Amino acid sequence: MPLLFTEPQIPHNLLSMKKSLCLMAILAILFSANCSRIDQNNDPIIGIWVDGDNLETTTSKANVRKEWIFNDVYLGRYHEFQNDSLIIKTDFSWAQEDGIYTVIYSGLEDKPTHTLKIEKTKNGELLQLVNGTMLAIKE
Repeated sequence: MPLLFTEPQIPHNLLSMKKSLCLMAILAILFSANCSRIDQNNDPIIGIWVDGDNLETTTSKANVRKEWIFNDVYLGRYHEFQNDSLIIKTDFSWAQEDGIYTVIYSGLEDKPTHTLKIEKTKNGELLQLVNGTMLAIKE
């Protein structure tokens, strides 16, 4: 009697379970990809701001340049340069509520938290303390 080789039979319920798991995995990937989108932040503070006092004076104080770089995830970096050498560098966080910005510096105990507003002028945008003192000009 000849030997007959037959393919092993996979139970029908095992095949349907594999299909269901594959479908659930695909749906999970699609849902997680759609839920992880971050809204684009177009806040006018985003960009590079430089100390406005240094742009107007020609004294030795003009050799110190202060720079704030605001990014779109509510973080930023503060630099101070003296004669083109970096002397201070720290990160900060920022928040905005009703047009008033709060900047909190981490790592600099002597640097106070700034409360700021943006003033638009014919010469560009100014970053001012809420008391009206100019802090920086947008580059």
